Order: sequence, then C-alpha cells, then structure tokens
Amino acid sequence: MKRLVIILFILFIPIISAQSISVSYPESIESGRQFNLNLKLIDFKNDTYDVKIEILGRGERIARVLNYGEWKSTYYYVNNAVKNNEETIFQLELNNYTGDAEIEIKIKDSKGNLNVFANYTMNILEKPEEDEGGDTYQDEYENQEDDTYIYSTINNTMNNINRNAQFEPLKLDSKSIKITNSNQELEKTKYATYSLIGFCIFLFFLFSLNFLRKKYERREN
Repeated sequence: MKRLVIILFILFIPIISAQSISVSYPESIESGRQFNLNLKLIDFKNDTYDVKIEILGRGERIARVLNYGEWKSTYYYVNNAVKNNEETIFQLELNNYTGDAEIEIKIKDSKGNLNVFANYTMNILEKPEEDEGGDTYQDEYENQEDDTYIYSTINNTMNNINRNAQFEPLKLDSKSIKITNSNQELEKTKYATYSLIGFCIFLFFLFSLNFLRKKYERREN
C-alpha cells in the first residue's frame, strides 16, 4: 500500500510541477507610479482564468489594478483575464509607499481551482521632490507672479501713455494759437505796407498838383 502511494505521488509530481508562470515587471520603481506586469501561463489547461495580483508592503495592500477600465484594489480578481496560455499585460498603480514589497499572484480556473505563486519582490523608491510639487510648484508660482507684475507694469505704462496722449490736442491748440498770432502779425505788416503805398500815392498826387499849379502860373505870366 505504501509503495502504491509513493508511486502515485511520483506520477503526479510532474503534473503538479508542470504548471508555472512567467512574470515580467520593474524590480525598482518610484512611489505613486504606474507600471505594467506581464504574465504568461505555462502548461496550464485550455481554460479561462481569473487573476489576482497582490502587492503587499508591511502586510498591507499598496497598489491598485486596472480592472476593465476601472481602478480597483488588488483585493479583487480580474475576471476572465487570461485564456489558455496567452501572455497578458496588467496595469498597476502604486500608492504612496516606500520600501520593499512582496508580490503574490493567484490563478483561478473556471472550476474554482486555485494556484498561488509567491516570493516575488520589488523595491519601491521615494518619489523625487520635484514630482511632489514642492519647490518646482513654488518656482512656477513665483514665475507667474513675476509675469503678472511685468504685465501690470506694462499696463500701467500704456495707461500713462494714453493719459499723456490726451494732452496732444492742447499742444495742437497752442500751435494753432501761434499760427493765429503769426497771421495777425502778417495782417499788421500788410496793413502798414498798404498804408505806406497809399501815403506815397497821396504825396505823388500833391506833387502833381503843385507841378500843374506852377505850370499854370507860368503861362499866366
């Protein structure tokens, strides 16, 4: 009887050990990042399998999985995720956790039979400061303030220019006044010239009368 059990155990070992998986994922990744995990079933029967990918940090779940277009906790299976021995890509997103993490993958067939593959690890790094929106955000905010100050300064300058431009008509009026004064001086000059010409004509007329008078007197004598 013992020999029969040993023989059956030896016969079933190849069948049990034949089922395995091939997994590909980044060994180190920054906290809060998304990443892909490639999973391929090896020597599984032709079936449709549900897959659960647990990522644990200090005993707690620290990731979500894209489950038919919706981000869900890795507590849930991705149903009908793998058919036969096809390779499938799963998209995961880490929480804000840093340190070593363990990955455990569970494969469940259509009859509810479960295979568990564990002892996978990854190192989750601290997120860089610039990604956390610290100094970088502050610098951007200060740059926006600088841009706003420059913009305000330009507006103030343009407003001052516009205010100064309102005085241009006054300058034109002053020029008009100067032109008017020049016209008045020109009129005065013309009047003096005409007066001088009239006076000369008057003198010529008197001279002519005096000449004619003297000529008439000579004839009389």
